[in-house]
Amino acid sequence: MLCLIITFRKNEIFPNDFAQKGAQWWPNYQLHLIGGGMTFVAVKEWYEQHNFPDPEIMSIATMATYHLMNEFVENGTYVVDNETPIPDIYVFDIGGIVLFSLKGVDKFFSEELNLADWSLQPSFDLCETTLQNNGQYFSIKWKLPFSSSWQFFYYFGINGLTGLSYKFKDGDAISFEASLCAKQLVTINQSVNQKTIQKCLRCLQAD
Repeated sequence: MLCLIITFRKNEIFPNDFAQKGAQWWPNYQLHLIGGGMTFVAVKEWYEQHNFPDPEIMSIATMATYHLMNEFVENGTYVVDNETPIPDIYVFDIGGIVLFSLKGVDKFFSEELNLADWSLQPSFDLCETTLQNNGQYFSIKWKLPFSSSWQFFYYFGINGLTGLSYKFKDGDAISFEASLCAKQLVTINQSVNQKTIQKCLRCLQAD
């Protein structure tokens, strides 16, 4: 239990370890705090537009359902001390809901950083009975102060892409970025089910 508490605080909560084996906090802040907060607002607004009662509660229930299902899949059959699901659900998911409930925060990410959901389109393979092309991703485009056309571009999820985006007058844009792609999931501490992503560098590309 002591080992669980130490690794929990060091690797999952506080950004004081930037090594790949100790930086589990990085996806927590990106996907659960920022991405989860944006998803909460987006789902809440969907329920509002469709005249559902208590849209905030409905949004929280929707998020809790799919996040718990995701943790079930990631956890597999592991049943003892486990450091990963606790901060995901009880710290960063709840933190994202609270954070993006603040109008100033919501406005900053929406209008200043142009935060958008760029998740993949899942599909189910009937022959293999597998879920394909499944992944949650977000993008940030921040307008550079010295240019009306160039923007800093950051796309994050399991993979991370960073670069520049050029916006044309007709509204279309082209982005140039270098990325880290997820190669495989690796267990680095079996006693607390601590895992990390083995990544590889992808060359500069244009989208």
